[in-house]
Amino acid sequence: MNATASHLDHDLAARITGFVRALRENGFRHGLQESADVLRTLGEGGLLEPRLARWRMRSLLCGSHREWKTFDELYDHYWFATRRRSRLRETVQPAASERRPVDPGELAQAAPDAARGAPVPPGSADTADEAAQDRDGAPLQALPSRAESLERRDFRRLHDAAEQRAMEALAERVARRMRRRLGARLRRHHRGLKIDLAGTLRGALPTAGEPLRLVLRRRRPRQPRLALVIDVSASMNPYAMFMLRFARGLCTVFPRLRVFAFHTRLVDIGDCLHEPTGPRMAARLAALSEGWSGGTRIGPSLETLLMRYGRELFRGRTSLIVVSDGLDTAEPAVLEGALQALRPRCRRLYWLNPLLGRDGYAPRARAMQLALPYLDAFAPAHDLASLIALEPLLRRC
Repeated sequence: MNATASHLDHDLAARITGFVRALRENGFRHGLQESADVLRTLGEGGLLEPRLARWRMRSLLCGSHREWKTFDELYDHYWFATRRRSRLRETVQPAASERRPVDPGELAQAAPDAARGAPVPPGSADTADEAAQDRDGAPLQALPSRAESLERRDFRRLHDAAEQRAMEALAERVARRMRRRLGARLRRHHRGLKIDLAGTLRGALPTAGEPLRLVLRRRRPRQPRLALVIDVSASMNPYAMFMLRFARGLCTVFPRLRVFAFHTRLVDIGDCLHEPTGPRMAARLAALSEGWSGGTRIGPSLETLLMRYGRELFRGRTSLIVVSDGLDTAEPAVLEGALQALRPRCRRLYWLNPLLGRDGYAPRARAMQLALPYLDAFAPAHDLASLIALEPLLRRC
């Protein structure tokens, strides 16, 4: 994208990229191609006339009627720093991967003890935002380093009970925020029912802007089937509750999600996750927790999953996600046999290992070495940033 913006001042190109990213944070569904088109178009003289720049960005970045209607408000807030309330949520930094950071304001409000060491007074977020505005009317810069550090704080480093509860709630919120992008995602299709405005306009570039062919989109035909199996043994104790809260949030994204927990045996915990509050969910899980934080029998638990639930669970090419550190105490051959049986029945097979987020970690455990050849993805799950980064994997389920 740097080559695309070669005619733009570096700082201005960064601001334009930040605006494109801020739109995406507010539900706009453009991608890298549209971002590159904006930089190229503005770099070729599109900034000479401010009104023309606005219209060019709107044409390239708006793909629906809702996006077209809300564009002006977001544009004015970002570029002119209006002091009225807005739905704009600015992000932290350009992401190196396809991830969407947690909103810094939400982090500061939901986890004040973890982020600041003291509660946030009512209205202080608005005051801080106004103070962040430049005297010349420069756009807001929502770049609090405390939010970014909280996003990348390893769950095992949280020792205070209040911090843990706040971070658990954030883990659930991360999953819920994926709902709009994953649960009702439009895709291009030649028999679609909605016009992809940005795609149509981009396709009209070779014909001097005359849209000779409409690009259409339609919703995914059905929700994917997904099963989540979470290790709650002793070695996973620093991470288990965070993953359970994340799973609770995912239940709102994937209505057909099935969630299981295992230690020395497998337990279906789907009903527990549908409790209205986190504490009630924890209370119900406690009733099922005999043997939790004990040993780990990954292979036998996956065997149970296949034998007891396989017929109903894997009939529709379900995607399976295993969350475990891979420290199995059962015979390695049992795990290998279970994975051999599961692999052809799964649309996708992912393994999330919190240890993968530690510096110098290598999957030397025998169970992990056996599992790797069967996996479509092997990813960390040790902090909020790693949970946010799972969205592209979930999109492929």
